[in-house]
Amino acid sequence: MKYRMISKKRFGFGVFLAVLSLFALKPNIGNAEEWHRDGSVEMFLMGQMMGGDKTSSLGMTMEVDDCVVGGFGAGICLTDYVNFNGELYIGNTDIIATSGGDRVKLGSKIKGGELNLDVYLLKKRITPMITGGLGYVAFEVDESTGETDFAYNIGAGIRAELRKHLLVKVIYRNTWTELKDTDDPVMLDGISFTIGFFTGPTDNN
Repeated sequence: MKYRMISKKRFGFGVFLAVLSLFALKPNIGNAEEWHRDGSVEMFLMGQMMGGDKTSSLGMTMEVDDCVVGGFGAGICLTDYVNFNGELYIGNTDIIATSGGDRVKLGSKIKGGELNLDVYLLKKRITPMITGGLGYVAFEVDESTGETDFAYNIGAGIRAELRKHLLVKVIYRNTWTELKDTDDPVMLDGISFTIGFFTGPTDNN
């Protein structure tokens, strides 16, 4: 299977977020004391910008257009450093097929679900994090036309507990999936924003 190189623009987004994450290492940002997460349970809302991508199929160019998705999820901190979570999302996009001078554009719902493992680098109120997971992406043009494809993702960003029970995550995430009968996977990438409520350890300040 041939994988497409990440564009300079996408790589730049990743570098930007990695540099931003380094601010969480400064002790004067957030709570410098240890912050406990082990056993906490969370529920959240999420939104993500997904940059589109192109692939080829039977001599045609197939493109998934840019879109924005929104959804919800839940998770549990297995330790102070590891969180297991799942999410479901939905949005609208366009599937564009080009062959020679012909171009067909079809509106499509995009639906997805993921099971992810987040790893937190610090035992602090604000911490850099990395994440990865498995799931699916479904495209639904109409009731009789659509497909559901395996997907996987990786990302990096920041998690912050702004108050005792309020959390925010900002993640730059890449999601790969492969449309049926196409030559290469497509990469849907962008910034994901999560806001949620958590319950758990009561010994945090």
